[in-house]
This record gives sequence, C-alpha cells and structure tokens, in this order.
Amino acid sequence: MTIYRYCDFTPATFYCSTFNVNGKPPPLYLVDWIDVVYQDPKPDFVVIGLQEMDLDIGSFVKDNTSKKEDWVNSIKNSLPPGMYKQIESVRLMGIFLIIFQYIHSKIECTNVQTNNVPTGFLKMGNKGGVGISMEMNNSSVVFINSHLAAGNRETDRRNQDYRDITRMTFKDGKTLMDHDSVFWLGDLNYRLDTNYTQEEICRLCDSGKYKQLLKYDQLTKAKETGNVFYDYIESESIDFKPTYKFDVGTSNWDSSEKKRTPAWTDRILYWKKSDHTKIKQLSYRSCPQVVISDHKPVIATYEMVIKKICLDKMRDIRIEVQKEVDRKSNDLLPQIKLSVTEFEFNSVKFLQPSIQNLKVKNIGQTRVKFTTTLTADSKNPYSPSDWLTLTPYTGSIDVNHEFSICLQVLIDKHMAWKLSSKEITKIECIIIFHLESGRDYFILVQANYKPSCFGISLSEAMLKANLPPPDNEDSLIILEPEPKLTIPYEINQLIKYLRSIGFQNIDLTQPYSDNAFFKIRDCLDDRRNIFEFMNSHNDIQPINIYTALIRLISSYKESIIPDQFKTVLLQCSDEEIYGRCILQFPENQKDIFREILLFLRDARDINNDFDKELETFSNIFFRMDNEMFKSERYTFMLYSITKVKPRRTRHKSILAV
Repeated sequence: MTIYRYCDFTPATFYCSTFNVNGKPPPLYLVDWIDVVYQDPKPDFVVIGLQEMDLDIGSFVKDNTSKKEDWVNSIKNSLPPGMYKQIESVRLMGIFLIIFQYIHSKIECTNVQTNNVPTGFLKMGNKGGVGISMEMNNSSVVFINSHLAAGNRETDRRNQDYRDITRMTFKDGKTLMDHDSVFWLGDLNYRLDTNYTQEEICRLCDSGKYKQLLKYDQLTKAKETGNVFYDYIESESIDFKPTYKFDVGTSNWDSSEKKRTPAWTDRILYWKKSDHTKIKQLSYRSCPQVVISDHKPVIATYEMVIKKICLDKMRDIRIEVQKEVDRKSNDLLPQIKLSVTEFEFNSVKFLQPSIQNLKVKNIGQTRVKFTTTLTADSKNPYSPSDWLTLTPYTGSIDVNHEFSICLQVLIDKHMAWKLSSKEITKIECIIIFHLESGRDYFILVQANYKPSCFGISLSEAMLKANLPPPDNEDSLIILEPEPKLTIPYEINQLIKYLRSIGFQNIDLTQPYSDNAFFKIRDCLDDRRNIFEFMNSHNDIQPINIYTALIRLISSYKESIIPDQFKTVLLQCSDEEIYGRCILQFPENQKDIFREILLFLRDARDINNDFDKELETFSNIFFRMDNEMFKSERYTFMLYSITKVKPRRTRHKSILAV
C-alpha cells in the first residue's frame, strides 16, 4: 500500500543547533548564533540543544533551575518577537533540549513526550542524552540531544553511551527506531585518530586545508564499521573548521597547558525509517564568530515532508489492496538473509563491552518488520537481558536493503555477582528473530566471562587478600613475614598509591577514562604491583586510580554498612549506640569502613575538593534509594570521619566514641 495514495503532504523546515556552552552564562541576545530573525521564510521549528549548561557540582545533587531559565530567556530574546511558541523542553543536569514552533506553521504537534538517559561515571547525568518525541500531523519525529564521553582515547566509551541512549523509550512505548525520523544533535565528543601534532592540525585548519583531516574523524570511522549511528545521515561534506577547542573569548585554538587537539566534536545527524520519509538537508555550518565558550555552535537546517492521513482515501485503498494481497499472499511473505547464526564472545571482562554485529538483508519482495526476543535454556538461571543487549532490537528493512544490529555483551556488577556465586564463566542464550507475518530465525550467542576482583563478595576478596603474586619466585622465599592484610588486597593497593602521590595531586575535575580503568582492572586482577604499573603508564592520571577505587567498593556484593544497621545508624543521635553498632559490623566490613574513612579524612585535610566526595561514598556505603535519608547519610559521613582512628588491634574499637 503506497502512502502517497492516502496521505496529504506538507513540507516543514527545521532549524537545529547544538552548542556546548562550557558552563558560561548567556548574553542577553544570541542573534550572532541563533539567526532565525534574519531568515525568510521562517523555519517551522527551532530546535536548540545545549551541553554543559550547568557545571556546578551542586547540579548533580540539586535541580538548580536558575541557569536553565537564563538560557531559555536568552534563546527566546533571540527569536523574532511574538513569532514562536515553546512546544517542550527537557533537561538532564547540564544537557538541555528545547523546541519552538513558528506560530504560522501548518503542522499540528500532538503526543509530545520527553525522556532522558544518564550515562557516564555512576550514571550521575554529567553525560547522557535527552529526547523529545512528538507526532507532527501523522509523522512521528524524535529529537535527541546528547553529550557523550570525553577524551581522545574514549571512542569505545562514546560508542557505549550512544548505544545506551538509543534504548530510550517514551511513555507510549515508542523507541527511537519506532519513529519515522530521528534528529540527533549534541557534543558527541568524537576526536581525530591521527599522528599529527596539535600544532600541525591547527596549521592545516588555519590554512583552509581542514578537509584533509576528515578521514581521521572517529565518528566517520565508527559509522563505516556499523558500530554506531548506522544508517544515520550527516551532510555529505563538513564545510567548516573543527568546533573544538578554543580559548574562551576568542577564536584561537586551545593554548592552555593541555593544548587539546582540534576536532569536530559537535555534530548533527538524522535517520529515517524508510525511503517514504523525505528529508532534505538545506545547510550545515558552524558559528565561528561566537566566542563565549571553548566550543563553537553548529547549525543544520532541513526540510522534511510531513504526512497527514486522509481516512476516506485510506478506507477505499484498503479494500482494493486487500483483494490484491489475497491474490499474491505467498509472494509477499517476508524473507531475510542473516550474516551469521552463531556468535561467540571470548574472554569477556568486567564492565568492558564486547561488540559484534549482525547483518540482516531483506531478500524478499516486501518490506520486513522484525522484533527480537532473548531466551535462555531452562537450565540457565540467568536472564539474557542481564548481559546481552541488541541495538536496535526492533525495526524494519526495505526491500534489498541491509540492516545492522549491534550485539553487546556487558558483565556489570549485578551479573558478576550471579556468576561468582555459581562459579560459572560460560553463559549462552538464543536470539529469536521474528518477522511480522513470517517465520522465526534462531541465533546462538555464547559468552565466556573472565572472573575479576570486581563484582565479587567481600569474603571472596578476603580469601585472596594475602595470596602471593602469581608466577613470582621471590614470593616463595619469605625473609621477613609481611603483616596480614585485613582489607582486600586491591583496596590496599589503590589507597597506598593515592596516599603516596599526595592528595593534592588528585585532580577531581579531570574526566575519568574507561580505557584507563580497564588497564587498572587488569593490573589488579593479575596482582601486579600498582606502583610499577603506574610508572610504566604515564598516560593514566591519578583520577583514574581514584575512580577505580570507587568502582571496586561499589562492585562488592555487600554494602559496607550491613543492612541491619543502616536505619539505626541514620536515625540515632547517641554516640554509645553508634559505637556499639560499628563494633558489631563483620570484621571485613568494619576494616574497610575504617580504612575508607581514614582515607577521606586525610584527603579532605589537604584537598578541599574531597568535601564533595562524602556524598558519593555515603551512597556507596549505604546503597539506599538516592533520596532516602539523603541528608542523614551525609551527616553520618561527616560525623564518622571525625571519630575514626587508626587500627590498633583487631579486637579494639576502631572509632573513638
């Protein structure tokens, strides 16, 4: 059934822009960026996405609306007066998306919905994506604004952030792929994979030869492999200089000590479900004249043909088509070809995504709509969705088109707990690939997990605490007995290293690196000396050792505060009751509790930034709902670090109460 016979069509224009504002306050007007006032005819929709709207650490624990209001007012001031109405906005910490519609637009917007997906360290929302979904007449459109992981070497983390965001689902059950079109904008943070120096890249950019650098663009490479943004379309050529990184207040490339390499971090792409959806890109440009941030804004304009169903026409055509379908029903049965029917993921490591791709080609005579279901053998006690994700897991494929589905195996702490309790390292499941009005296909997925010191119980960690390093002949000759560890070996190693370098040298404002974490995890799993490891890895910053410590403690099966004492400790104001509760902790939890408190106490004395870390550790220690006893947890941490004393004997109180 061709939609052109039962739909009326109206062109609509979109003005989409993304800007990482670096936490800066907005000027009163932004017409040197949002130049809609100079455009004629006016676009039907203005879509603005901001990143780093608010860099204040308080925004992670309290929803501060003042900066959002300042930016909204500035954006409104920059639009032609009285000509645009706000449709919707959505915010996740510093990530903000707002949409306006021209008051004379002929498009009717209904079923407007929003959602967000936090990514990044501890899913705090400093990175992630926000979305606004709507029906424009009878065309479903979704707009996504995202801020992906930073760092030159964090391509895998960015790809993972993308996959997390693509699983966004709205209240009506719609996924991104259920829409007719997706417009995705944001600071995607993809960099350049090149051996050119920063100085050489800047020289190429300033001489107008920046297009030579596009072949090194990480996003372009990732799209070509099908790992991310498969079937998303960006302008055929990027005809503007890299939009990052500049000295604030200028258009000069970064001259700070870090001298960040220029890159096209800020991008706008679109996806359409089928060839019936007509989208034409009108322009793609940056705004080099805007100097309030270390990024430059990027603008893309589009024309999309919006459909409106005519019910009378549809009713007549449906009767006609039904007769034809009855005659050709066998010819119209969907058929596909799978690139592979078995997947094996070997040596999957804790929290490190393993990726493979399934190619599906429509070899039939009609458009294919598919869904996928994960199922496991009855002997397998684990839900496949705990460790395997498909992106996308539903969709449609036009005739003679090929579709790519990303399979990701990820063993997080919850899955690691299940595996360690059963001492199972091999898991498997079946993907049931179902064609609407067609047959099912079956795909076997097997994964082998490599056990880690992360994602185990405290008792398991303590069993290994005093084992000698593997393959170390010197460990067989003990000249002088080492004192036995009363905390896990890995915690001891990480804290010793952080103390040795000096708390003043731990920069908590630096971004963490997943690649660095994977190396640190391997070092701990292999029981290598952390000092020797760091000496041979000059690219790994102390912040990554610190975040590895947080991840390690968060990954244990048990919380540091035993469940039976949580409410009592948070509600009591009596020092004696407090002390008696602590003394009743299991020895392992008591010793770790004391060691972390000592660490935080000493760190706060030297580095004021550690004040903000008490909330992080209160969440880790108690593992309660984020809002439950929030202020009491923080007060408990403040009180505890004033009472902690170094351990003297195993049977004496660890706290002065």
